[in-house]
Amino acid sequence: MENHEIILQDEHHQQFKIVKVQDVRFDEGTSTNTHQWLWVYDHSAEFFPFELWDQLDNATVHQKIKLDNQVFKIVKILTKKTKVRYS
Repeated sequence: MENHEIILQDEHHQQFKIVKVQDVRFDEGTSTNTHQWLWVYDHSAEFFPFELWDQLDNATVHQKIKLDNQVFKIVKILTKKTKVRYS
């Protein structure tokens, strides 16, 4: 199981959806695809601060995450089973 979507709530009860997306790049030199997973805000597709990505990968409901002067509470987590696909 892997975390793929997290809802954060600030002290004013405003909620923010953070989603995990896959960035795939084709390397013409080796004719292979490389990929990496990124955490971004759902509404703007801006990156969530990189230094907190490990916390999001291993987050639990009710956990608190500190970002600058704000504290966010994790209120919901959507996890998905990842499948390896061969083509």
